[in-house]
Amino acid sequence: MSVSEELLSAMQRLFGDGAAAGVSHSSKVREQGPPEVPAGWESGAAEGLTQTGARLRRTGEDFAATDDDLSSRVDAVSAAVRDGTSQLSQIREDHRINRARLEAFADDPEVAARLAELDRVRVQDGASTVKSAQGQVTGAMFRAR
Repeated sequence: MSVSEELLSAMQRLFGDGAAAGVSHSSKVREQGPPEVPAGWESGAAEGLTQTGARLRRTGEDFAATDDDLSSRVDAVSAAVRDGTSQLSQIREDHRINRARLEAFADDPEVAARLAELDRVRVQDGASTVKSAQGQVTGAMFRAR
């Protein structure tokens, strides 16, 4: 394995095994609100229960909104990782094929120069892909709510 192939392989390993999709529980939270105070109840305890129910509803709404936002961010990160992995895979395959074609004639100085250029360009492509994916991940994680 050439140095450039090792570098491309290491770049792809940066992304790990792949990406997981976000999971949201916001719909369950929105469905499960606190119980309503019966209309005929009038007392200090009933008023306290009404206020507690309102606080619980607001907390549930805040949780659901945050959960939706985080799930969306996880999905964006997953898409960036998937895209980066796919692009690196294509770069590695293209590099492998083209290198194999040229290596048979590596004794020719012009072909040797083309091999060096191929290695340089494909490693740069891989590095650009990694930087782009990192930028997308960072953008997804730190976007404004």
